[in-house]
Amino acid sequence: MLASARSITAADASTQAGRWEKNRFIGVELYSKTLGLIGCGNIGSIVADRANGLKMKVITYDPYLTPERAVRLGVEKVELDDLLARADVISLHVPMTESTRNILSEAALARTKRGVIIVNVARGGLVDEQALRRLLDDGYVGAAAFDVFSVEPAHENVLFGAPRFIATPHLGASTVEAQENVARQIAE
Repeated sequence: MLASARSITAADASTQAGRWEKNRFIGVELYSKTLGLIGCGNIGSIVADRANGLKMKVITYDPYLTPERAVRLGVEKVELDDLLARADVISLHVPMTESTRNILSEAALARTKRGVIIVNVARGGLVDEQALRRLLDDGYVGAAAFDVFSVEPAHENVLFGAPRFIATPHLGASTVEAQENVARQIAE
């Protein structure tokens, strides 16, 4: 989300290539923006906590989230259509099921705000990648960052090479600390 909002990867590549293009990489601030979480379970609630720390307004679509837990997390529980219309950033945190497949379909993406940032670090197949590519190409979607893809390993993908698109190879739990925690949990 942070890298997308500030074009960090493109600015890094440009600068390391010897160009000094400060004016090319005008980003957006996340302060006071609305983060829409699709899914507010374990990971989604951690993202909500971090976003609250950035002074973002956090709304979430999660049919399983109780109103009491939403209050404790400091999020507003909304319906999906409301989230699509209001969110400046949409971050997905749901499993891949028949009900979540293409939850961000072409029709759903068309109901988002112009300039929205889409982040998918949950599961491939939650977003219509073809539709997202068209919306990135025409500038309707402001940026997108994916750590997961509909086909993995993703040696090629329709999103690769799109403007303002960041791709990583499913690195979600690829930290020293995460691996130590997993090992500890298994041992326990």
